[in-house]
This record gives sequence, C-alpha cells and structure tokens, in this order.
Amino acid sequence: MQYRLLVSGDRDHFTTLDFDPNMKRLSILADYPAPFNASWVDRISSHSDIDYLVGLSEGEKVGSLYSFGINHARGSCRVTSEQPTLGAPAHFLTLRDNSALALSTYLGGSIALYPISISAENEMILTDEPRTELFPEFPYKIPGHGPNQSRQQQCHIHQILEDRRGLLYAPDLGSDRVWIIRRDALRMEVCGWLACPPGTGARHAVFSPDESVMYVIGELSHTVVAFDLSSAPANAILPIDGFAPNIIPPSIHPDHHLMLDASELCLHPTNPNVLYVSNRWSRHIAQRQPELKDVPRDLPTGDDIAIILLRDDGKKVKTLKHVRTNIDVIRGMRLSDDGKYAAVVGQEGGGIEIYNITGKAGDIWSLQAGLSEVTKAIGLVAFMNSTVDRQGEARANIVNSDFLLHTPHFVPMLDNHNKKTQNVGIEHREDNISPIDSADPFDAENIAYGPSGFKGLIAAPYIFGVSFLASLAGFSFGYDQGVISIILTMPQFHNVFPETAPSSPTYGFSTGFMTGMLELGGFIGCLFYPYLADRYSRKWGLSIAVVFYTIGAILQTAANNYATLVAGRFIGGIGVGTLALGAPLYIGEVAPPNIRGSLLVLEQFSIVIGAVLAYWITYGCRGIKSEWAFRLPFLLQMPSALIVGICIHFFPFSPRWLSMKGRDEDALAALARLRRLPPTDNRVQQEWKGIIADVKLQQAIRSKMHPGVTGVKLEVAGWIDLFRQKYRKRTMVALAIPFFQQFSGINAFVYYAPIFFQALGQDTERALILSGIVNICQLIACIGTVLCLDHFGRRNLAIWGGIAMGIPHAIMAGIVGKYHSSWSSNTGVGWFGVALVYIYVLCYGFTYGPLGWTLPAEVFPSGIRATGIGAAVATNWLANTCIGFSVPQMQVSIGFGTYIFFASWCFIAAIFSYFCVPETKGLTLEQMDSAFKDGAAAEELEIRREVVKEVINGV
Repeated sequence: MQYRLLVSGDRDHFTTLDFDPNMKRLSILADYPAPFNASWVDRISSHSDIDYLVGLSEGEKVGSLYSFGINHARGSCRVTSEQPTLGAPAHFLTLRDNSALALSTYLGGSIALYPISISAENEMILTDEPRTELFPEFPYKIPGHGPNQSRQQQCHIHQILEDRRGLLYAPDLGSDRVWIIRRDALRMEVCGWLACPPGTGARHAVFSPDESVMYVIGELSHTVVAFDLSSAPANAILPIDGFAPNIIPPSIHPDHHLMLDASELCLHPTNPNVLYVSNRWSRHIAQRQPELKDVPRDLPTGDDIAIILLRDDGKKVKTLKHVRTNIDVIRGMRLSDDGKYAAVVGQEGGGIEIYNITGKAGDIWSLQAGLSEVTKAIGLVAFMNSTVDRQGEARANIVNSDFLLHTPHFVPMLDNHNKKTQNVGIEHREDNISPIDSADPFDAENIAYGPSGFKGLIAAPYIFGVSFLASLAGFSFGYDQGVISIILTMPQFHNVFPETAPSSPTYGFSTGFMTGMLELGGFIGCLFYPYLADRYSRKWGLSIAVVFYTIGAILQTAANNYATLVAGRFIGGIGVGTLALGAPLYIGEVAPPNIRGSLLVLEQFSIVIGAVLAYWITYGCRGIKSEWAFRLPFLLQMPSALIVGICIHFFPFSPRWLSMKGRDEDALAALARLRRLPPTDNRVQQEWKGIIADVKLQQAIRSKMHPGVTGVKLEVAGWIDLFRQKYRKRTMVALAIPFFQQFSGINAFVYYAPIFFQALGQDTERALILSGIVNICQLIACIGTVLCLDHFGRRNLAIWGGIAMGIPHAIMAGIVGKYHSSWSSNTGVGWFGVALVYIYVLCYGFTYGPLGWTLPAEVFPSGIRATGIGAAVATNWLANTCIGFSVPQMQVSIGFGTYIFFASWCFIAAIFSYFCVPETKGLTLEQMDSAFKDGAAAEELEIRREVVKEVINGV
C-alpha cells in the first residue's frame, strides 16, 4: 500500500505527497494554490468532490481562522469563510459533536469556540454567530513570572484536546498547568487543572487509549509528566509520582541545554506502551542570538526522538532510548495509523523524513525516504489514508487529526534532481488510485481491525478458528503428497501390487504412472473447482472436493489390484486439486486485512506439516507385518478432510461470493459475523463496499471486453484473452515460473526421496530416515519464505534461485556418475550428496517455492487475474504430473542423467528470468504496465473510476 501526506505552511500553496514503502520513495502528487500562509491546517469534513479544511494564519495581536475547500478534480482552493482570532492562533480542534471548532492562542492565552454551519450555497463555513471566548488567566491570573521569565509571563496555550466526556484540556506553557474546561453547548468554564511542576512549560499532551492517563511534554523542562484522570476534575491535580523521564539527548552538552525545546509527543497507535517525544535542538536560533556568546559555530546537525517504553499500566517508565534524525529544529512528528511509519519534519533543515518503525517495542527506527531542500518557514504534515472520491479521482483523506505535523515549507529534491515546487494544479497520475483487489478499492488493506501477526491471531479467535478449519484442507493436500514415498518401498505393498516392485520389468512405468495419477487428478480438479466455487459457493465447493478426496482414499485403502489403486489415486487427486485451490481462496476472502497474510501462511504451514506427518506416520507403520502397513496410512487421509467437509457449514459463506450472487445485504451480515462487529461499524461498511466494488469491477471489465457474451462462451473467451498480444508476455511469465518450479525437481525428491538416497549409497533404513528430513527442510524453508520474498524481490529470487538450485544438481550428477558403483568405499562422497539434496531443498523453499504462487497473482490486471491464476495452477499440476510419471523411469534409464536434466532446467529458469521477468513487488497497475511495456491495464483503470463512483453513490 501507499501513504499520502499533506503539507502546508508559511507559503502560498498546499502540497500532497506520496510515500511508497516498497520503493522507499517520497514524491509530490499535486500542488494547490493557497489563499493564505497557514500555521495550522486540519480537515474537518468532506462534501461531494470537495475536501473542507480549516487553517490558521498567525499574527501577534490578531490572527485569522479560515475555512476553505480544495477541489481535487480542478486543483483549486477557495476560502468559504474567515473569522478573526484574538492573539496568535496555535491549534484548533473539531469538537466530537461537530458543532464547533475549539481554538487556542499562544499569545493572548485565550480559548474560543467557533460554530460550524452549512451555507445556502451548500458550503461548510464558520458562522457569524458570536463566538465564545475563555481567558484562563482571569480569574486564574499568573502570580508573577514563571521560572523561565522570558517564556512564562502570560498564558501560553499551545493545544486543545477533548475526552469522551466532552471535557476540554488545554496545556498552558505560561502557567505550568493543563486547564480542564467543562463545556455546555458554546458555554465554557474552568473546572480544574493539572498542576505540572514549576518550570515545566506544558506544551503538548496525549491521552492513553482508555483516557485514564494523560502524558504532558514540558517544552522548558524536557521532561514528560503523567496524570491519573480516573477521578473527577479538580483544582491542582498532581502528577503521578516517579513518572518524569528526562528526554534530553545524551549527545547535547549540558552547557547547551538552553537551546533545547521539547516539542511534540505521540503514542504508538497499536502499542499503547510506547511514547515518542521530539526535542528540537535550536542551534540555528542560538547562533543568531549574540547574547549567547559561547555557542560553537560547528554544532552537529540533527535532532533526537526520545522513545519511552512504558510498563503495562502506563504509569511507570520501563526504559528510554534515543533515535538520531537528520532534521534540524523538529517542528512535527506524525505516525501512520498502522504504526509502521513515522514522518519527522524540521523548521531549519532536513525537510521531511520517513522512518520505518519495527521491533516488538516499536523502538527500532530506520530511515526510508526524505525530501531535504527547505526554506525557513513552518508548515504542516499529516499522514492520510489513500481513498477514492466521488469523481473516481485520488483523494487524500486526513485521519486521526488531533496532531497534525508542523513542517517547513521546502523545495523538494525529486528523483535526485532539483525541481522547485510549482502551482501546476493537480497532477493526474493513475498510480494515485488505490488498487482494487479481492479485499478493497478504498485501501481496505489498512483497515484497523487490530494488530497484525501473532497478536492479531490471538485477538481474533473466531476468524482464526474459521481459517484453521479451512487450513485442514491444506493439511489433507500435504498428507496425500507425503504418504506415497515410504509406501513405495514396502514389501507388503509390492506383494499386493507386484507391478511396483523394483524387480518388475514395468517397475519404472508402473510406479510413475500410479504416482502421477494423483497429479493428473489434481490438474483436472483445479480446472473445474473455480466453476464449483462460483456456482455453488466456496463452502460447498470444498465439501464436493472432500467427497472426491474421500472416495479416492477409500479406493486406495481397499484396493486389491493395480487398476483400482490407480483409479483411487486419480479420483483422490481431483479432490486434492480442488482442496489446494479452495482452502486459500476461502481463507483469503474471509480473513481481515491485518492478519490475512498470517492466515495464508498458516495454510502453507498446514500443507507442509501434512506432508511431514504423513511421512513419519507411514514410516512408523512400515513395521506392521500385514497389508495394514500401507492400508492404514491410506485410511488416515480421511479424518482431516471429513472434518473440513462437515464443519465448514457451521461458518459463514464468503462475503465476496454472496456479493457475486447479488446478495449484498447477506454479504454485509456475513462480514459482520466474521468480524464480530455490528453491520453499522465503519470498518465493516468500508470493507463491504470494497468487496462490492471489486465484484462490479470484474463484471464491468468482462462486459467491456466481451459485450453480449455469457455462460461457457465467456469462460472460453477469458482463456483466449490470456494469449492476446497485450497479455502475452504476462502470461508467459505467469506460466513459466510454475513450470520451472516443478521442473527444478522438488517433487521428484518429495515422491521418490528414498530411491534418490539409495542411489547415493545409503541403505534402505537410513534412506527412509534421510527422506523424512527432506520434508523437515521444507518446513524450515517455509518459515523464511515471506522474509525472502519481500526482502529480495521476485526477480532476484527467480534469477539467483535458479542458479542456487542448479549447482547442487550439477554436482550430484558428477558424483553419482563417478561413484555410483563404488559407494561402499566412498561413503564420505555419499554423505556429501545427501547434504547437496538438503541444500537444494532449502534453496527451493526460499526461492521458487513461494514464487510459483506469488508471481502469477501479481502480474495480471484484475479483468483476467482469476483466469490467469487458474492457468498458472493448472500448469503447476500438469508439470507435476510429468515429473511424477517420468522420474522412476529416468532413474532406471539414465541414472545420473536425471540430475543433469533438473540442473539444466534450473539454469534455463535463471536465464529466462534474467531476460523476461521484471520486478513486480509492490507495483501499481500503471507501474506493471511500464514493467511489461504492454499498456494492458490502461483500459481497466478507466473502468475502475466508473465502478468506484457507482459504488460510492449507490451503496
């Protein structure tokens, strides 16, 4: 996903910026002419295609409060109303009931309420009704100067906050108090205050998530104090004892502490036990003041961010550390709503920087991007959600705007070239439009249902249960893949099916044909499952798959002749193919965005764990003297699949499938049930609209591409589309990578590992144990899959993965060819061959293992993505079938040539990837067009705008 930022300040324009975390790039989206120089700006409402904002213009005695509208389609900005302020305005807050704005002034010390209304022209305005003003210094006048005489001669209110009870809190630097103000409509009265220690200089404050604690930063003392708000408002509420962390950076010499001004503090949005505090190091100001005679002229640049880790109750400090930035005189700090990124901005230098926040405690900051050319002015920045307006154009939607960031006006360095910002109106860029995927066109991937990762799974037990049940289908798939390798070595099995015995003249063909029938069935199953899933639902599709799977398991268990066994493998394979597609499809459509990735990884783990358990269960059964040595492992295929087929009906239908059937209200009810939230919840509503939009988009694209075509003809047309000129290169990549995935030889080792290890000089018993470790290596590689995929990118993994897999194969070909008849005297070489097998399996798991499933899902535009993925999966199964059929015969016929065969395909994969596979990680539709040089998504983007407008206006 991408993040949007808004910048304004002491200049004649507003700027929206885009931060792409995948590309680590910060760039300008558009400039809007501004009617005034703003010291603060905040979005308060949206109407039609216009965003309404309010801004402040400073003045020592009289400032101004403006309401204005930005029309993103026209790239214009127009003032709708203006009101004077008494003193220099510092901050304002939109009240929770949206009746008025609360404004504070830092010179004059007043708090005022300005009513909001809609004009006859249907515009948001600040009304001409009398405003209400409150002067905390009367009757609470400061008795003389504060400890810092130059800064504490009068009330100096920097901020206003409002709690859930409607009480206002106003930190007052001049009086070392945070005023508590009770409001009745537009009437205000002071009902108490929080008493900061003398000389604190209260500047900014933030509530704990439950509003039981308030944290206050002292600009003059460089400390954070905390107040317990659990009791009723009263005069002189004292700070929590022992809570006063000093945030002065250790790099600042004590003689220069006078030049520090603590600025803002933020609470981590998903980890309430982490506070971030900025402390601006005003070296430029100090150097310009002659009375500060001993200030060095070569002071280091860059301000610090203090990271305060709190204990669970939020009332005690656990640890404190500092992060050094490249910003001079920090005047703002803002965290994205997901807590992954922080924007830091400066008044005197450094411009704006974006940091990635990682670590369990959120205490690791790494610089991602920045724009550094600045001029000496103050502006504002806010992280925003990327969304789409009613005209289908990209719109920046400011969220959680209690803290907007002060930042300098700057002349950005874009793409490493000095380019001055100009008022050129809105710059139309298709990559501004949020991608519409299977979840949400309104950037629903960032809906805050809860934390991600393990914590998110624990916080969502219902959806975890739904997904865990569905993942048993993956377990069944993995079990069926892993059960055959040891069975093929059992004398009990050879006695019943002599065609598969090594002594049989048809051994190679019969073994390969029987094994490969599962993959052929999987190929057939993956072709017709999409029809089942769309026609009868994802749930019934899984149940039908279980029927095939169970019939196949019964036939394999009861078979007394080769033909029945082959039939059982084929029918069971149909079930395996459908389960392999059905489980991740259902999980992906019911999982919330914040843990979807984790739940899909859970499904992958289930496949690998199924294969591991199948192997070791079969290994344990081989000691049974009767035919149950192989019949029992075949029989144990059934329980997990039957649990899925029956229990899946106790859970909701996929909301996406319901929407596809025109049952939008049922989709909303199912989504609310899955999220354990009421249907009216904003997050549920947003995700629901996103699902509807995506369904309509698919229908609109198909209708546009094939007008008047329906039914089977439309399905056939979709397959033909894959090979049209504008999609041909994408289809080639999407089919080639799964092909190379299988022809690298992975399932040769999964199915026939004991045979390979015996060919390396290992005895039967040892070969069986070593074969079990192959599956464990796959499990280890599965853990690192996501890390490798996202860290190194798709293209690099495709190139270097092919090379890394080809080298072990090539070396094995050499040692098997030279030592195949003398392993007894060259046992060390044999063990080296075993190590090479494991190296190959690990390299596969980290590279082509995930690539075969990821790349096909990324390269196609929405209109043909489902068909393209189906073709890629079918290619995977077909290639898998070829490997299953051919490897036993290859081992018999060409011996070490089998390794040469696989090595050749690995190196061909690397060469193909170098010349044909572009990097696709994190690319938008338009960027994917550029990568493939085909313009395939251009038409889709136009359809997308119309669909989004229809959904917003029609839902």
